[in-house]
Amino acid sequence: MEQQHRRILGLRASALLETVLFLAVLLVLDRLLGSGNRFFDVCPHPFWIIVLLVSCQYGTAEGLAAAALSAVALLLFNLPPQQLNQNMYDYLYAVTKTPLLWVIMAVVLGELRYRHLNERRSLQNELATAQQREEKIAQAYQWVRDGKEKLEQRIAGQLRSSVAAYQAAREMEALSPQQVLTGLEDLVTAVLNPQRFSIYMLDESGLNLILSHGWQENEPFQRRFAPNSELYRSVIGNRQTLCVANADHEMLLAGQGVLAGPLVDRASGEAFGMLKIETLGFTDLHLSSIETFAAVCEWAGMALANARKYQTAKTQSMVNPDHNLLTDSYFTRHAEYITALAKRVGFDVSMIVVKLANADALSSDARNEVGRMLASAVDSVLRSVDLAFDYQGTSDQFSIVLPTTDRRGAEIVAQKIRIALADRLSGPARAADVTFSLQTLHEK
Repeated sequence: MEQQHRRILGLRASALLETVLFLAVLLVLDRLLGSGNRFFDVCPHPFWIIVLLVSCQYGTAEGLAAAALSAVALLLFNLPPQQLNQNMYDYLYAVTKTPLLWVIMAVVLGELRYRHLNERRSLQNELATAQQREEKIAQAYQWVRDGKEKLEQRIAGQLRSSVAAYQAAREMEALSPQQVLTGLEDLVTAVLNPQRFSIYMLDESGLNLILSHGWQENEPFQRRFAPNSELYRSVIGNRQTLCVANADHEMLLAGQGVLAGPLVDRASGEAFGMLKIETLGFTDLHLSSIETFAAVCEWAGMALANARKYQTAKTQSMVNPDHNLLTDSYFTRHAEYITALAKRVGFDVSMIVVKLANADALSSDARNEVGRMLASAVDSVLRSVDLAFDYQGTSDQFSIVLPTTDRRGAEIVAQKIRIALADRLSGPARAADVTFSLQTLHEK
């Protein structure tokens, strides 16, 4: 855009000022150094300089003003006398010839200046239009690129969510309740993408929190719901799936979440707990997500029922199928029997406790692998009367009962087992940190 200039009578003040100053300087020079007739006889006249410069720089109007001021400066009180051989027309021509030439040149050069200005203005407009077009094209390109990146991220996110959902579903098919709950946490995160959710398990005192995802310190959510609470009666008693979008359900939830559903085995009707979502994106709460939430609750209830049935059957059996060791329940009966027999007959009974010190850092498959390798080591090293068991109902401790073996003999056996176990450990189980401790069940 052209700058706004100060104007006097429609003419630029700078052009008038330059003209006046130039003429003043020449008139002073003429008075001091010249003949005093304002360079009337000089050819070309010095006033041509300012007329040509102003016309070329500012245009026709300012050029004509410079020509007029130059004519005034030249002729005012400075008219030459008429010669005897000059008629009136010759005299007027001699006097006005130079000012008329100034006017003509001011018009010619000024119009050329305007033409150049119009061409430059046209070029500037075309440039501005081209820049706007370029900006719009760049914006469109950026919009398309952002859309492409968002689409790629969405597709990648959906792929990751599908893979995560598949992996979580595999974990939920495990036969350990703890693994089922871990798989349920991963499945809810992958399928529903909530910011905060929690899992409550049912016992005699009500619903107690066992897992919270995304909770910060001092969250306002309850850690326990008593059997007489409205939420407990609705979710566990009536087997309802509550959604905050329903006005009646919103009153029952009472600010404790946006979705809540029972973990129920539909085959037997047994309730195991409650899944509750406290924070969910506004666009993520829709009919499809509510139906998905109900399906996840039903799936989790069925998985928990199967896991508990398996654990019950496993504890009542003699051999743990996960790692081919005798079960902890059978250990109790065998230890009581062999101790009583030792007291009656009179022989030593020792026990070696094998513990995984870093069990939390190992996967369930790795812990089971250690158990299987321990069973193999016991079979290869010990006598047929020496038996290996699960110990204290956990998957990170094992016991070996050694009849007719004193503490010194137990130390030798422990060293043999340690060597045989180290030779067998492979894969993820190689990272296991195995410790051995000795106990005396009876000493003769």
